[in-house]
Amino acid sequence: MNSRPMAGPHQGYSGDSYGHTDPPCSSGGYHEMQLDKAMAQAEAAKAPDGAGAMPGPVGQGRRARAGRREVRGRVKFRVEPYATGPLRVFVAPQKGRRYVIGGDPAAGETDKDFSAATVCDAEHGSIVAAYSAHVPPSPFAEELCAPGWYYSSDDGTPAFMVPERNNHGIALIDALLRLGYPHIYTRRVWDDASAGWVPKLGFATSMVSKPILINRGRIALANPNCVIRDIHVLRQMGTWVRNETGREVPLAGCYDDSLMSFLLALEGIATLYDRGSQ
Repeated sequence: MNSRPMAGPHQGYSGDSYGHTDPPCSSGGYHEMQLDKAMAQAEAAKAPDGAGAMPGPVGQGRRARAGRREVRGRVKFRVEPYATGPLRVFVAPQKGRRYVIGGDPAAGETDKDFSAATVCDAEHGSIVAAYSAHVPPSPFAEELCAPGWYYSSDDGTPAFMVPERNNHGIALIDALLRLGYPHIYTRRVWDDASAGWVPKLGFATSMVSKPILINRGRIALANPNCVIRDIHVLRQMGTWVRNETGREVPLAGCYDDSLMSFLLALEGIATLYDRGSQ
């Protein structure tokens, strides 16, 4: 196995007060994507356009009734530059901005991957919020809807949701639809039965499509305005390697859930700009 990771190692982080720890694993060397610059940006933890990080709490609240337009006005989140815990809100919604959420669902088993989400500013891909917990797809959908409405655009449209449709993703998408979430990524795929292109909700990760996501990440990290605020994404960048078959995968015993959710959000941003306003 080629031990060169997707990005550099980050030592000294052992988790947070909620017990959110990445599994112990090692990485060697630095990837060409200059994660040291990204880490410095994360440490600065400054809001876009020099607005500065939002100090202290702006309110309390964990859960919202999903699928409600009023959620942004009724539910408030604690905004902290160095937030910890399952839901981590680093920067509050900014006027004139659009936001995208990537969601990587899991089964909810405590010894497996987390269900993870990353909220990005569509202007430059900076991470403004993140979520990770051992929850199954249906409760995960509820957790996604609250920040989805919280990060609505000025016209009230909720954040553009990009769920992965593989495996547990079908259950996640079904739950989002049942909750009435209206702004979900759609991709046209070829259907052999109808011999035509058909719309499918969610992003299907495959050996063909995954390199597209990885390239989105490389482009984002080359952008000096893209700030990676979530330590889970940073750590997982440091443990991705290219194996003997040429595939880019996490080192044995390591996770890639938060990183994948970030890459899914970047795919959503590219879709917004490719197709215009969604």
